[in-house]
Amino acid sequence: MPRWRPDARRRTPDGRSGLHRGELRGHLRCDRGVRRVRGSSFASRRTRRAAQRETLDMTNGDMTDDPQRIGSSDDEGSQASSSAPLDLSPRSTTGSASRRRRPWGAIVVLAVVVVAGFVVITKFLTSAVDYYCNVDEIGHKDGCEAGRRLRVQGVVQKDSIADDGTVTTFDIAFNGETVSVRYEGDPGGIFKECIPVVVHGVLNGDTFMGDRIEVKHSNEYEAANPDRVSKSEGTECSPSA
Repeated sequence: MPRWRPDARRRTPDGRSGLHRGELRGHLRCDRGVRRVRGSSFASRRTRRAAQRETLDMTNGDMTDDPQRIGSSDDEGSQASSSAPLDLSPRSTTGSASRRRRPWGAIVVLAVVVVAGFVVITKFLTSAVDYYCNVDEIGHKDGCEAGRRLRVQGVVQKDSIADDGTVTTFDIAFNGETVSVRYEGDPGGIFKECIPVVVHGVLNGDTFMGDRIEVKHSNEYEAANPDRVSKSEGTECSPSA
């Protein structure tokens, strides 16, 4: 008995030949797949377009489809604006003012510190400077007041030196004026009567409290003060009053 072949054409009862159902099924499956893909993509596009239309319709409907709502809202706004009084009071600026407020406390403290420092420095410089004065200028010349450091020039008076081993006292005179000097320590070997000297110290009452003595004819003093040496060359030693 002959076997059936898949690719053999089938003879229909009316005598027509046709494709085998297996062969036809392949063609149908391919065509069905194509139709299915095309149909699904077309349906998805239609779905997206419909969703977009619905969104636009909803938006436009809220804004324009209800004229009564628009009119009522306009009427309510106009009524509220006409009934409410216009507020012309100035706005409160406490927040911005507080943010822009300057730190006055820190500025005041800084100013006090600067002033105090200036005063301290001024006093220090004033006390550190020894004003040069002649004996007759004490209490008369600006800067030659009592209570501040001075350099007083005068001639050691005759028979005025007294030394007890710890303190040396003597008188110096210049231009007819005399002042007593108290010096703690030994003035030195060249210190003697009738020589011009410059005593460093502070005037306390009628006594000049000296802490340093410069003999004007010493090499140290002549090198530092050549003009002052020439001015006192003619000073004579006078007896103590």
